[in-house]
Amino acid sequence: KNTSLIKFIEKHRIKGWEEKFDETILPISRDLEEKAKTNIIYPPLEDVFKVFELIKPEDIKIAILGQDPYINENQAMGISFSVPKNVKIPPSLVNFFKELVNEGYTHYDKHSGDLTDLVKKGVFLYNVCLTVNKNISGSHKKIWDPFSINIIKYIDELQKEKMVWILLGNNAIAYKKYIKYGQVLETSHPSPLSAKKGFLGSGIFKQAADYLKSKGVQFWLNSEVKSFETANGKITGVITDKAKLDCEELILANGSWLQNISKLLDIYTPMQPGKGY
Repeated sequence: KNTSLIKFIEKHRIKGWEEKFDETILPISRDLEEKAKTNIIYPPLEDVFKVFELIKPEDIKIAILGQDPYINENQAMGISFSVPKNVKIPPSLVNFFKELVNEGYTHYDKHSGDLTDLVKKGVFLYNVCLTVNKNISGSHKKIWDPFSINIIKYIDELQKEKMVWILLGNNAIAYKKYIKYGQVLETSHPSPLSAKKGFLGSGIFKQAADYLKSKGVQFWLNSEVKSFETANGKITGVITDKAKLDCEELILANGSWLQNISKLLDIYTPMQPGKGY
């Protein structure tokens, strides 16, 4: 009510994305101003471009395309699938986490749906439609279409084959035709209505990580649980991203975790007793 999208952008230039926030924003701003006269729009204005603020285009390793923001109050925060801390985790995000668990990933906080850290690791969590009317899914699709096509083409041209595009749901898959270089993986949306039609059990996150590894791109989507055999039985340790890399290098070099555990303990100390290193 106090400002427009275009005025907000003019005051808050987003580093690394300046050339993409050009004349295409003006018609979007006008359309949103008109809709705001009779509708409540999500997310809040200051969060519309949140994902752009968190990552530069050259740092993107995986782009996950969703549809549009959550339509309920206090959920949408400018990062696809993500909700602010202390907000109940929506069903789509529950399934998102469930697939991560099925693939062996455990890094996230099960009690928080805030995916900010995932973006900072190189995952561009982008809704092809960045705003929505309260309670009306897809209500702003036509407004954002030209902008999203421009953004997708720009990232694809910049990163080429050194990134993966994960397209979730038919709305996101429709943008596949604008991707020429990056590896494309597609499956159903994690919504309860479609998660069992492809998303759950797809192994899509591991597929993305494996592809990046094949291209020599170092990337850990999340930390993984590893089990190690000892003389007294089995123990389980949770390996952090950097420690995981160091462990694998040592194992490859010497073929034994136990032979090198003392070396790792010189570098990593327990975060919490019994929680691993």
